[in-house]
Amino acid sequence: MQHERVRRVPPSRQERASRSERLDTAPASRSERLDAVPLRFIRFAAVRDRTGLSRSTIWRLERQGVFPKHRRISPNAVGWLEQEVSEWVLGRPKAG
Repeated sequence: MQHERVRRVPPSRQERASRSERLDTAPASRSERLDAVPLRFIRFAAVRDRTGLSRSTIWRLERQGVFPKHRRISPNAVGWLEQEVSEWVLGRPKAG
């Protein structure tokens, strides 16, 4: 069985222009990109995975007012707004 080679054709000038127009209309800043994301609750496991923090650290930081507050979504469940957690993660200073 022989495999045919597929030859890549470079994009035309028009295709390149339309691609750059799409990039120009994209939101510029982090906050604009976050504003474009719909509001969504995430549960504790997702918060832990995104932040790398332990359960007790998350709750302690929340009590100190330096981490986003959880919200009660049902009598037995809490969640955090995904956008607030993402903003918190992006607001951390870079290491080194």
